[in-house]
Amino acid sequence: MNLIYQSADVLVSTTLDDLGPTIVIEGFMNRLRLVTFDLGVAVDLVVNGLNGYKVPCFDIEKLGKAIYASFAIKIKLNWEKERKLRELWVDCTSKSEALSYKKMFESLTVVNKDNLGKQC
Repeated sequence: MNLIYQSADVLVSTTLDDLGPTIVIEGFMNRLRLVTFDLGVAVDLVVNGLNGYKVPCFDIEKLGKAIYASFAIKIKLNWEKERKLRELWVDCTSKSEALSYKKMFESLTVVNKDNLGKQC
């Protein structure tokens, strides 16, 4: 599937039903320019003018303009030089996600050692 994504120039997602939408995550991880409605993960993953465009839901005119404008973005995004994109991408890797969950669980399971073994 990644080969299909990598052969594309732009990924357009017009879903209003999938709050992911998963296709946006897959397109992002394959470093595609994205055009999508401003919902779900697109809110965090798409930086207007940098790696694609987010448009208000149901605004078909802006969606069309965003698709056209996405081709004006550098032909191939240079993720190594674009610090903002690199930070977003690294933040979405499995390792980063695992570390985030680990931190969250550690914060939820902090035990007050002074109260260990005491009755409530």
